[in-house]
Amino acid sequence: VCVCVCGCGCVRVLQEAVWLISNCLSSTGPIVKLIAESGLVTQIMNLMRESPFIVLKECSWAVRNFAMVGCPDVIPYFVELGGVDIIRRMLDYEDTQIVLNGLESLMATLRGAGSLLDKVTMMVEEAGMLDSLELLQCSSNSSVADEAFSITDEFFASEENPKLEALVPTASGSQFQFSAPPTSTAVVL
Repeated sequence: VCVCVCGCGCVRVLQEAVWLISNCLSSTGPIVKLIAESGLVTQIMNLMRESPFIVLKECSWAVRNFAMVGCPDVIPYFVELGGVDIIRRMLDYEDTQIVLNGLESLMATLRGAGSLLDKVTMMVEEAGMLDSLELLQCSSNSSVADEAFSITDEFFASEENPKLEALVPTASGSQFQFSAPPTSTAVVL
């Protein structure tokens, strides 16, 4: 029924169909796997690319629920379907809920990527999402800012100053050992 409805032109019916699918996607792994195998997730992803706003918002919930299901097969399939690009689009909306759904989808995708983590982080970087995450950290919505910071901190923190890293003390029992900053071996001519 939902496959037929997703192809209909009535926006309200389409919105309700996506809502139904979204609720089913927040279910258990086996049910989510059946939904994915039916082709409905592919249709949701396609709807995210071009649909009226009211349908897009419902689709953002479906994408979030799919990414967060925690089933090991879901993340590779999600990435294969273009999930990283869909998340990038979600982060660009002005609607706070769509952005939050995108951030939660991204966090779930990165956490569930397993052996694909390097590939997914590279896809995120190539899609320009690090700039989006940086901007979202300044959001007036604290949930958006916190989630963007958490993603950046957990998966994309860089060692901007290796000299500072060398100053971090090492702990041994109840004692700390501090190191001197590394000395430069550069020759000045």
